Formats: sequence, C-alpha cells, structure tokens
Amino acid sequence: MNYRYLAFGSLFLIGSFPSTLLGETCKPTDPTDTLCTLNVAQVRPTQFAVGSVAVACKARKIGEKSKKKLQKYLAKEKRRIPAVIGPDGHFYMADHHHLSTALHQATSTEWDDSDKVLHIKILDNFRTNNAAQGEFWNTMIETHRSYLYDNKGIANMNFALLPADVSGLLNDPYRTLSRWVRESCGYVKAGKEQCDGIRTDHEHKAPFFMEFHWGNFFRDKLPLATKDLKVCQSTPYSKTCLDDEVAQLKGIYDKSMALAASEDAKKYFEAQGLDPWDYGFNPSGKHVQLEWSGDDKSCEEPVTQ
Repeated sequence: MNYRYLAFGSLFLIGSFPSTLLGETCKPTDPTDTLCTLNVAQVRPTQFAVGSVAVACKARKIGEKSKKKLQKYLAKEKRRIPAVIGPDGHFYMADHHHLSTALHQATSTEWDDSDKVLHIKILDNFRTNNAAQGEFWNTMIETHRSYLYDNKGIANMNFALLPADVSGLLNDPYRTLSRWVRESCGYVKAGKEQCDGIRTDHEHKAPFFMEFHWGNFFRDKLPLATKDLKVCQSTPYSKTCLDDEVAQLKGIYDKSMALAASEDAKKYFEAQGLDPWDYGFNPSGKHVQLEWSGDDKSCEEPVTQ
C-alpha cells in the first residue's frame, strides 16, 4: 500500500501534533491502493442524484465542526472515498456521494472551501491501463461502481451526462425517504448499530446502491404531489415543482415503513433477480423510533434505548 505524507515542518517547535496528517495530493499516475487526498471539487460523481434533504442535514452537522474536528472526521477510514482514475485522468468516486455533496455544501466561520479535503483510496487506474472511455464505463457498471439511474428512477442513463462535480447532482426525494426507513430499521443494513436487535434468520448485507433500490420501490407505491406544469414532467423533484418536500415525505413515512415489511417488497426485489434478504428485508415490522431536529425538523436521529 502506498501512502505519501506531506511534510509539516518541525512539530516539536509548535508544541502540539496535528489531529491527523493529510495525505499528499492524488495524481493521475497513482497506482491501485494509493491513499491520498483531493479537494471535494476535484472528484467526479458516478451517479446522477442524492437525497437533497438528507444531504442538507449532513451539511449542517459538518458545518458545526471546528477545523480540527473536520479533519479528524474526514480522515476516518469509514469515510475514505473509493475512487477510480479514468482514461481522461479524472478521479471518479465509487461511493460516499452523500458525504461528499454535504461537505461541498457545508459552510463554517472556522474554515473555507480549501479545507474540504477528502481522503481517497485508489481502486483502479484506467489511465495507466490505456483503456478507452467506453471500456472504462462498462467496467464501472459491471463492478457496481456506478449507478446510471436518474433522479426519477429511469435506468441506463448516458454516462456522458453525469455532472463534472457533486454540485450538479439532482434531488431524489425517495433517496431521503429510503434513508429514514433505513435509519429506523424498516430494512436492515449491515453495520447499523441501532438495528442489532432487529434481525431475521437470514443474513443481511449491504449491497451497492441498496438505498436507491428501496427508494425506487417506494416511488412506485407512494407518489408525491407535484405542480401541474409542463416542466414538471421532466423535473418533478425540482424546487419549482415539489412543494413542502419534507412535509410530504413525513406524510408517507408510516406507509413506507409498512410497505418495507410487506410481501410486495419481497416480490419487488425477487422480480429484479435480487435476494430481498440481502437487501435487508424485515417482515417483522420491528423498528426503532426516529426523532427530528433542524429548523424544518427534517434531520432524523434514531431513538436508541
């Protein structure tokens, strides 16, 4: 494994050690398994949408951190960004789009955009492999490192339409709803501590893009009200078209929890050739309660016993 560190000068003269050492800036020639850093604006998304309400809540929490705590937060291994270097030399993130978008949106009086530094792990380098762009994207799809559905759940979008950075990601309200259901264990994702007491006889995994799959299931069953405008046929979840997003999502939350435990959910995944148990199917209906914070009461927190 290759981890390059910046020189910080004479730390003993300063009298204290920094909370974390930033890796050296990533380069297009970096080999697989390199650990390095990049500003969030330099990493390209491999999906079209995020749950904007969920992102705004995470951005608020990030903005409350001191500069030192921000560095420690981003340096945690679980927040390391898996990235692939494309044939064009750009860095494409394979996960953590919500974290990256929240960091991009976050504001603070203690730090600025130059401090929005992601810790990167290079999964593969297609530039040094001399791969063609089409070959690169075929591999990204086959290895589940890209999710080419738009924010309305339409599949097989052209990768050329992906935004150049996370600021261009679209809003998918059902991805926010899916997060709420996940946090309350309506479906069980491996590693969620609050769900440790809510298990079935089956193994629950954490498949790629599982939150989006559940979001698409809810989309089919629980439509949101949008304005009757022509533009809303193509952009139903924009601020122009979707009124009271948080209120609407809360209005269908209980129904989504019931649907997650239903036979319809099991059949939905089976129809796509997916194992519903891998995707956390929880027919027991057991869950944890959520409490809400933030100015619009949109930021969920599990109520743990």
